[in-house]
Amino acid sequence: EKINTLSFIVSVFLAVAFCLVPLSASAEQPAKIATVSQFEGEVFVKSKTMKPVGEWVKLKKDVQVAYTLYSGDELKTGKGTAEIKFEDESIVQLTEKTSITIDEGMKRRKIFGILSEAYLSRTIKLAFGSIWADIKPNKEKKTDFESPTIVAGVKGTTLSFRFDPATG
Repeated sequence: EKINTLSFIVSVFLAVAFCLVPLSASAEQPAKIATVSQFEGEVFVKSKTMKPVGEWVKLKKDVQVAYTLYSGDELKTGKGTAEIKFEDESIVQLTEKTSITIDEGMKRRKIFGILSEAYLSRTIKLAFGSIWADIKPNKEKKTDFESPTIVAGVKGTTLSFRFDPATG
C-alpha cells in the first residue's frame, strides 16, 4: 500500500511538472509591446531581453524593419527625436535629450482593502527630457507616466510631460 501511495504521488508530481514545462518555456519569450515607428538623428535602445542585452544600440535609418520594444526596454535620444507606437495604437514621442523606460505587465490592486483584482499596466518612466503622448482609451490597460518627482495615471488622453533633473 505504501508503494501504491508513493507511485501515485510520483505520478501526480510528474504530470504536473510536464504540464508546467510549456508554460515556463513560453514565459521566457518576451512579448512585443511597441515599436519605434519613426526617428530622426541620434536614438538609442537598451534592451533587457534582446541581444545585445543591457547595451545601448544606436538605431540606424538604413534598416527597413521597425525596431521592436519589449517590457523593460529603455529608449533615449541625443540630438534626435523618436516616436513609439504601442499595440493599442497609443503613441509616445520623445524630443531631443530624453530618456524613458517602458514596462508592461500584470499587476494586482486591492478592492476595499481585502479583495485583489489583476489588471494590465503600462508604465512610461521619464528619467529626463520631454515627451508628448496620445494614449488611446483602453478598458483593459492602465497607463502610468512616472518621473522621479511625480506619477500620473491616464485612461485615454493627449498630454505632454517634462522632467529636468537639475530643477526637479
